[in-house]
Amino acid sequence: MGPCNSTRSDARARQGFSLVELVVTIAILGLLAGVGAPRMFGRASFDDRISRDRLAGSLRYAQRLALATGCEVRVQFTGSVWQLDQRASCTSGAFTQPVIDPSDGSPSYQAAAAGNVVVTASANPLIFDSRGRSVDGSGTVQSVNLTTGSRTIQVVGETGFVRLP
Repeated sequence: MGPCNSTRSDARARQGFSLVELVVTIAILGLLAGVGAPRMFGRASFDDRISRDRLAGSLRYAQRLALATGCEVRVQFTGSVWQLDQRASCTSGAFTQPVIDPSDGSPSYQAAAAGNVVVTASANPLIFDSRGRSVDGSGTVQSVNLTTGSRTIQVVGETGFVRLP
């Protein structure tokens, strides 16, 4: 009786998966591919996020630099590019003194949005005064809203705080 039972068990073990198991597995894989593939291959949302984070970092750096040096820092936007400058003599004159990029030491802090993302701002240029506040060209404190693709950034006027809603 022993050898006969072991042969039946071995035959069942070698049969493989049932048709129901295969159909359920293929259905689950199809569902995951249908939901996950657009997120994995949709580059626009990644570019929006990368651009927003990069711009927010630049704005925070400009605000902290203005506080640390006591000199105004201007953030100028042109399409998908932004540049940081300081006044020639700290508190007066034109914004001709380029800000050094801390990431690579290059003499001009200039950054660009990723992909085809365009940056728009409710105030251009954006200036941080010596107290870190966001001001317009005449020195009036103002809050500024910026968009990078579909994502937004808000700079609070009185504090210069960079908010990512």
